Amino acid sequence: MNSFSILFYPKDERRDKNGKAGLYLRITVDGRRTSISLNRKIDPSKWDSRMNKLKGKDNEAEELNRFMATIRHKINKIQHHLIEDGEPFTVHDIKEKYLGKDRKYKMLIQLFDEHNQQMEKLVGIEFALGTWKRYFTTKSHIAEYVNQEYSKPDIPIKSIDLKFIKGFEYFLKVTKSCNHNSALKYVNNFKKIVRIAVANDWLPKDPFYNYKIQFKTVHREFLSKEELQRLIDKKIDNERLFIVRDMFVLCCFTGLAYVDVQTLKPEEIYQNENDSFYIKSKRTKTDTDFTIPLLPTAQAVIEKYKDHPKAINKNCVIQYSDLIRRIKKRSAV
Repeated sequence: MNSFSILFYPKDERRDKNGKAGLYLRITVDGRRTSISLNRKIDPSKWDSRMNKLKGKDNEAEELNRFMATIRHKINKIQHHLIEDGEPFTVHDIKEKYLGKDRKYKMLIQLFDEHNQQMEKLVGIEFALGTWKRYFTTKSHIAEYVNQEYSKPDIPIKSIDLKFIKGFEYFLKVTKSCNHNSALKYVNNFKKIVRIAVANDWLPKDPFYNYKIQFKTVHREFLSKEELQRLIDKKIDNERLFIVRDMFVLCCFTGLAYVDVQTLKPEEIYQNENDSFYIKSKRTKTDTDFTIPLLPTAQAVIEKYKDHPKAINKNCVIQYSDLIRRIKKRSAV
């Protein structure tokens, strides 16, 4: 149940040359206020703030008090209808209905699509491709959950509450078979969309306020030197898996993320005065500079791809096989 109140008041600080002030209506829903000018002028000294009406029994006072009573009745009726509809509403919903400017409800999947379309245009500028893909997947999961739970393709964003969030988490774990941390990563992505809605007043309050995202600590075991060597020596006939294995090995011997190895270019490899090779580039995710040595095992991986067509077309180090032999000696600037 929303808290709700109506108040009429004169704006004393904005009096005209005759000393009269404009009369305003203030509506408050769940602590949020909005004001509407009633296009009436009154003498502030005649205003009864305790009774919230104009003092006296003259024609001016009686007419104005009847006018305010009519407005109060209309606002109460709007609130009553919104409650009957069973949908959450904000102070702006009441104001828009009173002014005859009913806004169309912002829809959840629609908002998610708008966000993802904007993010897609910023891939490579502000976001990594993987980040966009996670939001795209999150939207797909949300759309499937909405369809399953509400039998609708979309719902108003203002319908989102704590129950919806917990239901979405349950859906991810049970229906989509996500583990705890994977489910919460999707919920965390969804949280950004909700915060956008709250910031734009499409949602009256943040439903994540009483929801805590707590990831479980995962203990990962590292490959031993022997295990890694077995992987390097493993004969793999499938070309795709062969390249994936080499990408993984290159990641291990450089400490770079997969996306950094995938986008590494020949011009980002240098040779110093001691004829040792090193990589100087930027992290894709954080855009921070790094400089690391290129060890012999990593060089050997690169050498495998000397005539690979994708190496030439994409100019990627992992597929640019004869890079080490042909690279010119350069000094880092």
